[in-house]
Amino acid sequence: MIFSILLGVVFHNQGKVGDWVIFNILSPVRDVFIQIIKMIVVTIVVPTLVVGIADIGDDKRFKSI
Repeated sequence: MIFSILLGVVFHNQGKVGDWVIFNILSPVRDVFIQIIKMIVVTIVVPTLVVGIADIGDDKRFKSI
């Protein structure tokens, strides 16, 4: 994370070359990282909800929720 901050600081002050690096290299890397985080969160949250609902079992407990 510190490496990314340093890259942003260095390339922010480089003018057109820095803009090219930020928009053509760092932006796609950021987009891929965000997509990977979304995939991980969905694969954790959805099964947790399914197992939690399936574990309730009794209809009376389910109605109280």
